[in-house]
Amino acid sequence: MATSELLNPEPERQPKPPNRKATPPAMKNETSAQKYKRAHDECWARLPKWKQIAIEGDRRMNVLDSHISNEFAHTVVEYYETL
Repeated sequence: MATSELLNPEPERQPKPPNRKATPPAMKNETSAQKYKRAHDECWARLPKWKQIAIEGDRRMNVLDSHISNEFAHTVVEYYETL
């Protein structure tokens, strides 16, 4: 052992907490409706343009069980649960 190791032992290290996304202070008091709207808007922005057009068309024609719309809704709910 080197002399520096005896004089300066390595401190006991605590395990790191799980890697969680830090929430900005303004979002801590967010209601579930506001969180859902944020999840919807962020997922919508990530969609390819053709999917956005397809979903908007389904909404206009009151198609409630479109595969693309259902997939989008599922994605929004999954993302909402991570917020």
